[in-house]
Amino acid sequence: MKKSKILNIFVSLTVVVCLVFTTAYAAFPDVPEDRYNWAVEAINSMADEGIIKGYEDGTFQPEKSISKLEGLVLIARVLGCDASENEIFMDEAKYMYKDIIEDYELSFGENELAYLLLKGVITEEELEVYVGDGNSGTPLMRYEVAMLLTKALDAEDNLPSASALTYADADSVPATAKKYVRYVTEQGLMNGMEDNKFSPNTGVTRAQAAVLLKKLQNKTNYQFRTGTVVEMDTVTSIIRLKDSEGSTISHSILPNVILRYDGERITKAEIASGYNASITYKDAEVYAIDFTPSLIDDYVYGALTSITTKGTMSIGVAVMGENDTEPAAEKTAYKLTDDVVVTVDGEDASVGSLKTGYYVKLNIKSGKVKAIEAEQRQSSVSGTLAGIYFDPVFKIAVTNKSGDTSEYLLKDSATITRNGKSAEASDLTEGDIVSVTLDYGRISKLTATSKTSTKSGVITEILISSKPKLTLTIEGEDVTYPLSATAEFSITGTDGTNTIYDLRTNTVATVTIESDTITKVTTTAATETKTVTGEVVSVTPAANVFQVKYTDPSTGVTQTDSILVNSKTTIIDINGKSQKISALTIGTQVTVYGTIGSGIVAATTVMKLD
Repeated sequence: MKKSKILNIFVSLTVVVCLVFTTAYAAFPDVPEDRYNWAVEAINSMADEGIIKGYEDGTFQPEKSISKLEGLVLIARVLGCDASENEIFMDEAKYMYKDIIEDYELSFGENELAYLLLKGVITEEELEVYVGDGNSGTPLMRYEVAMLLTKALDAEDNLPSASALTYADADSVPATAKKYVRYVTEQGLMNGMEDNKFSPNTGVTRAQAAVLLKKLQNKTNYQFRTGTVVEMDTVTSIIRLKDSEGSTISHSILPNVILRYDGERITKAEIASGYNASITYKDAEVYAIDFTPSLIDDYVYGALTSITTKGTMSIGVAVMGENDTEPAAEKTAYKLTDDVVVTVDGEDASVGSLKTGYYVKLNIKSGKVKAIEAEQRQSSVSGTLAGIYFDPVFKIAVTNKSGDTSEYLLKDSATITRNGKSAEASDLTEGDIVSVTLDYGRISKLTATSKTSTKSGVITEILISSKPKLTLTIEGEDVTYPLSATAEFSITGTDGTNTIYDLRTNTVATVTIESDTITKVTTTAATETKTVTGEVVSVTPAANVFQVKYTDPSTGVTQTDSILVNSKTTIIDINGKSQKISALTIGTQVTVYGTIGSGIVAATTVMKLD
């Protein structure tokens, strides 16, 4: 009895050992080592890892060409699409590209293609080339593999010149692929075939593919971690994320780290809280971070009224609409996701640290709150007034010291002072230095300070609109200023009840500028069009001014007039060819058409007569 039991145990162990051995080391029967010594190790390794698999009959079929779709799927696997750490990220990729990929009606590979699109290895246009119009089942060409391997290694932006491609059949490599072929050759990823030929239009076999995949894996060997962005500090270059278990991930983003959003390269400044992120590590260092949108259904703003942390977490919010200056009277309840990201005054926090009365911004996805940005009910902002908007409600834009611009609504009860005096919203001008107190994100108090200056020039353009502007030529340069809604207009020789409609181009104006906005315009009424024919006696191109000496036909008196040229002036020769002021020289005969005001002729047309 004991002997039989021992024998059974021995037999069982023998079977287990054989199974383990077979799974890990058995070669495919149609891949003899004497013939495929260059590929057998890569084939077995890739098969063991489930990257390139055998067929149901146990064969590998090493000489069979891989299709374009198969090639894309295999590269996606090497790059980590099946990694468990990327599961959440893959869900986002499938959601984002579902409609695009479904149009191709493929029998497999949808997930892998979504991953490559999100990683920027292929674009939507390239997807059409590989799997559109029945191409998915056609052989993957060697030149196409060269391009895919290069992109998989994020090397497309730093390719070498194609001029040094030394293959005997270099001329048969498509022009768009030559740089890629040279790169993979120099990297040892691909070699030539017989007779020093690259054979760009030859299909890649399964044995060759296994070797190429193994080389790509050796070059990458990536590890992954996913999370949701809590904060991206562009000053310190530190990004903070929270993973699905609530643990915080912090990394310093070095200049060489690749940042991508939806497959496109982005900068640190473009990273927003709530983004989903997949961090790729290479040699234990951050190599790349890929971001997807949080797939937000909505944003909600308001005052936090209640917090429930027992059972299903939820919060109550008195919602504030886009143009509301006070929270709503009733509250709305929102459920929270288990991995909700919470920040309070820009710092990582927990749901338990929230307090009623906070001003909150909710990031809602699929009916649940994915992220909460909370801040004290009252806060302050300072900077430069960058914009003033009256329609449909009064709103201002403020640019802070970091260069970020945000818009704020004005509460009905808000107090405004400007230059130490009580003021109205209409008294504010762009360029004012402002200090703002916010209550639930709306302005309750605003203090503005202006800087006043005066400038003189020729009016070259008048924009009459809800946001009027005036363009002046000052010392040869055109400068455009916004006009205050309460600007004063004074034109010499009129009754003094002037408006913007009384201004004329090509007249000299003196303007009062508060901050960056014109608050007063003083001009001299223009005369009728004046024509001067005479000889140029001086030219100052830098100031866009020249002088003409002529005899007044009505008085017979010889005199000299200063002529001002601006961006609206046309200068032509007798053949009608356009000229610049620098073409005028002392002694040149000209005819000038223009208007005169403040003792200077503002030219509309100058014709060279010789």
